Amino acid sequence: MTTNFKIGTTDIVLLDYKKGGGKIIISSNDHGCFDYEWLCMGSNIKEFLLNINADYFARKLSKNILSFSSEKTIEVIKDYIKNDIRLIEGEFDEEMGILNTYLDKINEYCRYSLEFVEHMLNIWDRIKYLMPDYKKAEKFKKNVIDYLQEEPQHFIQEDYSDGYIFLSELLKKIQKELKP
Repeated sequence: MTTNFKIGTTDIVLLDYKKGGGKIIISSNDHGCFDYEWLCMGSNIKEFLLNINADYFARKLSKNILSFSSEKTIEVIKDYIKNDIRLIEGEFDEEMGILNTYLDKINEYCRYSLEFVEHMLNIWDRIKYLMPDYKKAEKFKKNVIDYLQEEPQHFIQEDYSDGYIFLSELLKKIQKELKP
């Protein structure tokens, strides 16, 4: 048995198999296509969807549960500099201003973790010419930049992917649509 319905711009197809199995197919103009097939649900597809939670649903259908978060990553770097690198207050104010401007640009433009790592490994080459004082800049590199470049992948933070969030929210709407 097949059931078709639409929620906003999202088309949903439910396929009910005779032996307790079923499949859901989701096609969204904004988020792409998703599908998942359950071979043993213990009920029909509609009842099954009414009784599962959003996390289970999104994990089954989403290709990527987590994705790189440049915002959270840059926040962790700034916290690391502030709390873990011992700087004399006021010693590197200009240099920190230049570094923070560059980190903000990374936050704005980096969408992938590999891209972030590449930026961090080359950060000194990109900002050293902006430093006003060469000797002070070398000391700043030794005290701050070298730590950031050592293993930048350890700063990487993730957040739920757009697909995961979309599917989590969609299940609630599907359940509302399916309620008798």
